[in-house]
Amino acid sequence: MAVKAFDQLRQLYIDTFETLCRLLVIGVGFEVIIAHDSLEIPMKRRNVSLEEFDGFANGNKREVIERFPIADVFVPLLDTELRNGIGHQSAHYEQITDEVVLYDSKGAGTVVRRIGYTDFCDRVLKLFAGFELATMCHHSLHIHASGRLS
Repeated sequence: MAVKAFDQLRQLYIDTFETLCRLLVIGVGFEVIIAHDSLEIPMKRRNVSLEEFDGFANGNKREVIERFPIADVFVPLLDTELRNGIGHQSAHYEQITDEVVLYDSKGAGTVVRRIGYTDFCDRVLKLFAGFELATMCHHSLHIHASGRLS
C-alpha cells in the first residue's frame, strides 16, 4: 500500500497559499503603479494603501488581485474554498475512495466537495510553482533595489 502523506501536503498547501498571498502584495503594488500611477489600490468605497492591503486576510486578497493582469497567472491557483477546508481541519483523506473530502465545518458536517488525491497533489504542485514564480520576481526586485524594498 502506498503512503499518502496528506497531513504534510495539507500543511505545505496552507503555508504556500499564505506566503504566495503575501508575495502578491508586491505584484499588486507594481500593477497599481502601472495602471494608476499610484501605490493606492482603488476599492469600491475608498482607496487602500499597499500597507493596508498587506494587512487584509489572505483569503480576501484574491478579489483585489483579480482586477489586475497578474490574475491570469495567480488567481487560478488561489482556491480559497480548498484552502479554508484544509486549514480549518474540515478536510480529510479517505483511503477507500482515494479522495480528499471537505466537510462543512460550520453546519452539520456534510460533504461540501471531493477532490481526487492525485488532483489534490497536482494543485499543491501548481500552487508551489506559482509561489516559486512570485519568489523569483521578489528576489529580482530585491537585487535590483540593492537590497532595499522600502
